[in-house]
Amino acid sequence: LDETKEIHFLNKNLASFQLAVYDTTICEPLTTYGRFKQAVYGARFRRDGKLLAVGDEEGKVRLFNVRKQAASSDGKKAPLRIFKAHESAVHTVVFTRSGRTLITMGDEGCIKLWDITETKSIPLKVFSDVHSDHIRCCDASTLSDHLFVSGSYDHTAKVWNTETEGNQALMSMDHGSPIEQILLLPGDAFVVTAGGQLIKFWNVASGGVLHHTLHHHHKTVTSLCLASKGTRLLSGGLDKRVNVFSLDSGDYRLLYSFSLPAQVLTLSISSNDKFIAIGMVNLLQISMRNEPGKLEESLKAAQAENAGLEYHK
Repeated sequence: LDETKEIHFLNKNLASFQLAVYDTTICEPLTTYGRFKQAVYGARFRRDGKLLAVGDEEGKVRLFNVRKQAASSDGKKAPLRIFKAHESAVHTVVFTRSGRTLITMGDEGCIKLWDITETKSIPLKVFSDVHSDHIRCCDASTLSDHLFVSGSYDHTAKVWNTETEGNQALMSMDHGSPIEQILLLPGDAFVVTAGGQLIKFWNVASGGVLHHTLHHHHKTVTSLCLASKGTRLLSGGLDKRVNVFSLDSGDYRLLYSFSLPAQVLTLSISSNDKFIAIGMVNLLQISMRNEPGKLEESLKAAQAENAGLEYHK
């Protein structure tokens, strides 16, 4: 799952191998993309919401123009670009800060950079055999066009600079179990990894030392996302729970937790925190946050002024 300001994206791995963009106001597909020969993975919007990139089981990466691209003869949107990116499945892709470069990662352990304006499948740069197992997740800096991170089933998370010569990562962190999700926090000072039952924070400014560990899930943590302008961290797992943690209080405390009817595979929240989409084994749940009423606002104000009132939502 990924999101833009107006819509959420659902990456379907079903018998039809389809890709759909959902309208959150009516919870119905807004656009359906062409049928794929193999399963599709890791769909990602560019920051401006105009382009969408997705990998697949064949190692191809497709780039779609979300707003303008014409449909093919079967009514499905055709890709703007198709890159024969890898020899194995591509489970994760990410745009750099500028949006002009696409980073793809294959199960063979290679990372490649692509100029999205080029039609030929010739990468700008290749990091060869940098992970010894499948690469399952990545993220890119919101400050630098050259900084990104990767997470692998070989238990390692790595920080990369596209301007570095050769295959050497800036730093490598051992999570201790296969990494399912990775985030580079705003400011680029910390990397967050999820794998097994643990969520770990790594201090990039200090060379990748372990900073903090969260132990709130009872089964594998499968997904992470940021909310409230980077001050909240949401995590979902196979224990059918979503947890919300504070990132601005300094103690990473658990603020809220709720259960779901099935195991959580992925989640995403809109930039204004109004909508949250949760992908489960065979379900997609899209929820809308209600605006607080007058009573709730007055109780919050009283609590903030230490008036002796407590309010629990």
